[in-house]
Amino acid sequence: MLLPLAKVCAVFVERELWRGAGYSSLHDFSRERLERSSRWVRMHAALQRAVVALPDLREAVAGGDGGAPIGMCKALLVARVANSETLAAWVDRARQLTVEQLQKAVREPASDGADPRIDAAEEKVPVPGVLWVIPAPRAMRAAFDSALDLYRRVEGGEATVTSFIEALVAEEYASGCPPDVFQRWLHSVEPPSQPVGPPSGFELPAVTVARETLAKLDDVVARAGEGRDNELLAQLQWFATAADLMERQLATLLVEMSASQTLRELGYASVGAYAENRLGLCRTTIEDRVRAARVLAKRPCIQHAYVTGAIGLEKALIAAQILGPGYVDRPREEEWAVHLKQCTVKRLRDERRALLFASAVEGRVEAPAPMTDDAWLLSLRCAPGDTAIAVQRAGRVASGDGVLIPIAGSVLRLRLPAELVRDFTGCLEGRCHFLTIDAEACDWSQPLRDEDPASWRAARTFSSAARRLPAWVGLLAMLEEFCDRYDCADKRSASHSEVFVRARHRCEAPGCTCRRVEWHHRQYKSRGGSDHHDNGDALCPTHHRHGQHGGFMHVSGDTPVQRVWRLGPAGNGAWYQNERRVEQSRTCT
Repeated sequence: MLLPLAKVCAVFVERELWRGAGYSSLHDFSRERLERSSRWVRMHAALQRAVVALPDLREAVAGGDGGAPIGMCKALLVARVANSETLAAWVDRARQLTVEQLQKAVREPASDGADPRIDAAEEKVPVPGVLWVIPAPRAMRAAFDSALDLYRRVEGGEATVTSFIEALVAEEYASGCPPDVFQRWLHSVEPPSQPVGPPSGFELPAVTVARETLAKLDDVVARAGEGRDNELLAQLQWFATAADLMERQLATLLVEMSASQTLRELGYASVGAYAENRLGLCRTTIEDRVRAARVLAKRPCIQHAYVTGAIGLEKALIAAQILGPGYVDRPREEEWAVHLKQCTVKRLRDERRALLFASAVEGRVEAPAPMTDDAWLLSLRCAPGDTAIAVQRAGRVASGDGVLIPIAGSVLRLRLPAELVRDFTGCLEGRCHFLTIDAEACDWSQPLRDEDPASWRAARTFSSAARRLPAWVGLLAMLEEFCDRYDCADKRSASHSEVFVRARHRCEAPGCTCRRVEWHHRQYKSRGGSDHHDNGDALCPTHHRHGQHGGFMHVSGDTPVQRVWRLGPAGNGAWYQNERRVEQSRTCT
């Protein structure tokens, strides 16, 4: 299925067919329609370009040359440095090395000035990140999410956590307090040695499941990458659904193999290493699938929706984060299962941010109900200065009366590149060092003031108790400084318009995460429309010009909560209201 899917993705990306479906970017289309990342689509498209440029690579990917299939990750790495003369040698090396070892081998020719890189494999293979974990109060996650949302508004798009951490590190390096980067205790872990193969005559259960699923794909494979735009869109969605089915089945099997120590007997240290090196799949994707299989074991209603394909991986993980590990009664879980099927991932992310903030900062402990349309719209409001206030609220809760009590079970987890982990940890250590110096030099007889930052309050508390500052205090100080610098009116191009504040400075089209917005008059000014905010929508340039004025989108409704949207051309579009999928018969025109 890999090569036919790659062919469909290549045509889809080349024609930019997501625009015809009513989306402004491949990122938004992949997340909402496929529940995949845009990198997943682009990597498959890059694989197709690679096998076209190097025809012999096609046989190695699928194992048609008699050897073991090398998979997509290794194929893209080989295509970056190989040519027609050296391809066979590189394929042999790919079969002998792990992905991490092959990445190091691919970098070697560049040092000699000989880099026969081909344009067909321009998409980079994702490097497995390091799981960065520190003990931190739950309110710190709320503060981090608020600052991350501000960074995305400043960037004008759905920036990644990695890019946000890179920006914080860059700000720290540019400040007058250089980070402590000389940490001998922090070192990179060398990749494991080449795992041993399975015993002779042994067939893995995952291979059997894959073969049974692939047997049903013959008809679709024959037409892959051919047809009109709507046919290609249907093919891509079909392949994505089939891939989801296989990955869910594999995750279930891998959970059992991990519990029975089968993976260690085969020579693999983790589920991700086995999936990446033996099955040729993306490590992080399979790790997320396995995590979903484990956490949904106690959520039968959501698990049923996930297993049957009614909701995708990200929606399942969002629900697990919102509901937490505690007990949830069945009616509340059924309510969430229905809500997950209706809502876009964009809205569910908004609800997660708002509900987790309420749980961590406002002290709500019971499993929350899905947000109503009015509550969701109210949670989106964000005027200049609101994020700085939210970070301070969360920081004061984190540095409250129980700050000296050891944290049990509450951690902040981020998956980052190893090089960035080193720099980021050094920045946190440096910030904690200077906070400690300032706290020890202050007059402890003076009471704390209301305007003191939350990080300073925490530093004073730890210093007075002769305790070492934890890393989360340094992170809080960096988040406070970032918000003070960028969350102010003169830094925000969207001004104080009620339309932009209401939409959180983000395009209001369903599923769109673009932050570069324009005012769209729902009733055109040329037809007597007013400048009142109820007549205005915040739309990105693509949805404003190519969508609303280009015929690939339609919006109606008198108030924001009554807005009904059609994404896609007339007669073949999807209908939404408040980021909920609705039937056309229920829409108002």
